Amino acid sequence: MKEVLLYDIGDLRLVESPMPEVGPNDVLVAVRRCAVCPTDARKYKTGNHGVPRWPFNMGHEFSGDVVEIGDAVEGVRVGMRVLGVLYGAYAEFVKTDPHWLFELPDSLSYEEGAMAEPLGDCLHAVLNQAQVRILDTVVIVGAGQMGLQHLLLSKLVGAGRVIIIDVLEDRLLRAKMFGADHVVNAEVNDPVEAVKDLTDGAGADAVIVSVGIPAATNTAMQMVRKRGRVVLFGGYAHNQVISFDPNIIHYGEVILTGSYGPGLAPHYSDPSLYAKALDIIAMRKFPVPITDLITHRYPLEQVEQALNAVARHQALKAMIEVASGASR
Repeated sequence: MKEVLLYDIGDLRLVESPMPEVGPNDVLVAVRRCAVCPTDARKYKTGNHGVPRWPFNMGHEFSGDVVEIGDAVEGVRVGMRVLGVLYGAYAEFVKTDPHWLFELPDSLSYEEGAMAEPLGDCLHAVLNQAQVRILDTVVIVGAGQMGLQHLLLSKLVGAGRVIIIDVLEDRLLRAKMFGADHVVNAEVNDPVEAVKDLTDGAGADAVIVSVGIPAATNTAMQMVRKRGRVVLFGGYAHNQVISFDPNIIHYGEVILTGSYGPGLAPHYSDPSLYAKALDIIAMRKFPVPITDLITHRYPLEQVEQALNAVARHQALKAMIEVASGASR
């Protein structure tokens, strides 16, 4: 089978690999779609955010068809259309853990199914970490594809006002199309002053920093209200050091926290976030289709081009279309 492996930083290869051997607790999936995560682009460029082994298959936002199951596997059947969330999916076939497979509702396409993985991660950030409540004012720093999913979810759970901050006008325009109440170009206007003006000086109830930029973190700390919540969602460079006034936390009782994937235990051990993400997409509750985030599509042979397009901010969301058959 064909798969794309990262052998070292910047060394990505399309290779022919043997078909995975399915053990008693494994499931083999014929991959149909695999979305490109910005973290994959950082791994490819810098090795950042962890490469557990070389060579490494980075794909982990995928959908496809179950073609083989181990003897001990329950709850999964051959022919089932599934979402998968573990690594190994820049490939025609992937052997994976059945506990991290989720059946696609009949109404969802493979593309919509693959998009449920990042949406599940954003659910953790919005619900568990930012704790967005009805009528909250939420600021999202960064209007990339993850930032826009934070926007969609914040509005869905009842945020009264969502403010998007970015420096790229095309992304701010898209944010308006996705339902942002206000957008701020940080290269044109002071984002802290803009948020304070929009909140009568109080600041935002929650700020989600969707980009791993030190200056953005400092900005977020200055625009949150007393007893507000700042969530660091985007990953940072190794050994990154950020300076900010600790009195913002001390006197304002501000909560500064992170958000990593679907969260640490107990959330990470509970797959419900991904199942909820599939249901949200299937219920068509967003003002725009989730697939409107996809701006570029590539075949498996062009994963490297897809990663470069994401890293250079040319692609908002890139999708890999895998032409594998449903049989071995």
